Amino acid sequence: MTSWSLFKHAIKMLVRNWKDVLRIFLVPTLISVGIVGFAAQRTGVFTMVMEAPIPNTTEPAGFLGTILVSAIIVFLVFIWSVVAWHRYVLNEEPVVGFIPPLRMKRIGAYVLQVILISLLVVLSMIPVMIVLVALMAVMGSAFRTFSFIFEPGLTLFPAWVFLRLSVSLPHVATGKPSMSLLQGWKATSGAFGPVIGLALITVVMQFVAESVAFLLAGPLAVIWTLGAGLILGLIQVSILTTLYGYYVEKRPI
Repeated sequence: MTSWSLFKHAIKMLVRNWKDVLRIFLVPTLISVGIVGFAAQRTGVFTMVMEAPIPNTTEPAGFLGTILVSAIIVFLVFIWSVVAWHRYVLNEEPVVGFIPPLRMKRIGAYVLQVILISLLVVLSMIPVMIVLVALMAVMGSAFRTFSFIFEPGLTLFPAWVFLRLSVSLPHVATGKPSMSLLQGWKATSGAFGPVIGLALITVVMQFVAESVAFLLAGPLAVIWTLGAGLILGLIQVSILTTLYGYYVEKRPI
């Protein structure tokens, strides 16, 4: 099954190059953790998680602003490392030390492409929401009980759209002549099965991670959420690199 072969290749690529994965992602990850910790401390979220006080409906001054600014910085830091990873694999760009090259032009182009893809994915969720509303109307109060069963299926279509559009992202990182979203979409036009299979794998992994986090509480839930999010993020980035290498550059897997 091609989708499973692509997934295994993505995992093996991370495992095989684990030292370079550390060099590329360690410092950006530590920076991100520091930013998240600062935001949690400043907004009172850290105290709420660690001490579990009685819920307080009031928010400290600057709560939303701190969360928004922190999220943007973490996003940019993550893209910094992702661009370095794509270039390491596809351009065979060597990794020196633990500070990935800061290629602002590539990072900026990557961010713009991600925003555009995200908007298109949001649009693709409209039919999903129609299905969701229909299920709620048919099932009534029973929908809440069984909603966790529908979650993976309802996110499958947007995940498939995201993967197909995101084939263009590694190309943006490499600095080669521009590739439009349509060209990226067409690159996997004959690969519905493999791409939907990869989408299913990623959706199931996300569902499992969220389910485990739901069962945990306090600091354990935070640690699990951060750790699982990092691992899933690395796998997703490696999957995009693999898709681009296989369908655009025609590399073997």
